[in-house]
Amino acid sequence: MRRWRWFVGVGLLAVASAGVAMAAVLTRSFPQAPWPAMGEDFFDGWSPGEGWAALYREVSGLDAPDLHPHEPLLSPFHLEPDPIGSLLLANIEEDPDRVYLGFEPQWFTGGWAGEGMVVLGWRTDGLVDVFHEAGIDLDPELYRITGEGMHRMAEREFRPRILEFGPGGVHMDLGFHDLEGRQVELFVRETDPGTRRPFGLLAPVGGAAVRPPALPLVLLRDFDFVRRRGTEIRLAIEGREHAPDPLALPMAGSRVWFWRYSPKAVVVRVNPEDRVLVEPVRSLGEVPDPARGPGSFQGTGSSHANRMEGISRPHGRVELRRFEVEVEGDTVAIELHPPLPHLTALAPGSQAAGQFRISAHPSLGSVDGEWSVQAEEGGRVHMEVTPSGGWTPGPAPRSANLLFRVVDLFRGWPTTYRWEASLEPTSPGAGDAYRLDARWIRTTEHPGGA
Repeated sequence: MRRWRWFVGVGLLAVASAGVAMAAVLTRSFPQAPWPAMGEDFFDGWSPGEGWAALYREVSGLDAPDLHPHEPLLSPFHLEPDPIGSLLLANIEEDPDRVYLGFEPQWFTGGWAGEGMVVLGWRTDGLVDVFHEAGIDLDPELYRITGEGMHRMAEREFRPRILEFGPGGVHMDLGFHDLEGRQVELFVRETDPGTRRPFGLLAPVGGAAVRPPALPLVLLRDFDFVRRRGTEIRLAIEGREHAPDPLALPMAGSRVWFWRYSPKAVVVRVNPEDRVLVEPVRSLGEVPDPARGPGSFQGTGSSHANRMEGISRPHGRVELRRFEVEVEGDTVAIELHPPLPHLTALAPGSQAAGQFRISAHPSLGSVDGEWSVQAEEGGRVHMEVTPSGGWTPGPAPRSANLLFRVVDLFRGWPTTYRWEASLEPTSPGAGDAYRLDARWIRTTEHPGGA
């Protein structure tokens, strides 16, 4: 975060000196790679030429229609939504406080955390302070994705307490005391009536995480920068005003500050790190739907918030191909191609692999990658997920496309993550009791991530 604005300046110089043709290349849109549509007959079961037994254990009675009692249907994928409805990031890195480099007000919409205001204080030591009003119940583990992690969490009263969005832009007016009792004042009011071209963004917050507890997808709809023209802006700590950071790159033809916001955030943690007993998928039955093809299976996870779709195969085996959760009216989904085989039915030594795509609203683009599973003796299954394709942006203004090309952090940070997990019976003869032991690993620190 501290370095990537320098790359923007370099990119501007490159565009200015490269000419019209190169500028057109640097600002062009990002095409989405093709993906099989639901209902297409793109996969006919694992090892179709050799039969289902090539991947799965044999079962007695080839006409047995039901699932073997020791082969529960388990899902290793989990999407955990976080109720952050809107946010704004205010940077003062070029005129910093002795403690803080910036602040991030967030409005929580309810759900498990409650409704109200939360403000992150981004510190000079890489840690973050979390200020929240009464009635907000936060999990400190969430903030392991913020750089070096959380320093302290404290309840505060916010006076004034305004974070609003409208056709003219953002209006924020917040006041609170930091950990030292200093008065912090955050104010911005945009009044420029000019045409705006907001876009979707995958925030690169995960690019700075050192020990990530999950793959953090902070998807920001209608993302925009605070315009300089016609804007009142102020950040003061104990009466001392700090100049807002500028952004060298004009956005949609307007000069802007490096203060940015989204009135609609879609925040999901993919496969949170855990060691838990996995409950079997609850079947909703085979739902007749020509768009999804014959034998379509639908089910839910233990939380009921996660829904799954799959393909019913012989002998009760189900291959899952879609996992989804609804977040504030948006659906976030993981799709697999080919589908994930029935993990607890795998024969020892068998293995499978494929691709995945995570997507939500079309404006937010997608994250692509690869998955693999390998079955071992004793019913143990090893799994890996790598977002090797990074993030592909959705439709965006040419200036935003330039930003995404010049600052590879935006598209590349997911490629530095890898999920490793093992699924195994809790004990021999334990029936459908399985334990999942999973963690995320940063394979490398992405350039510009700190």
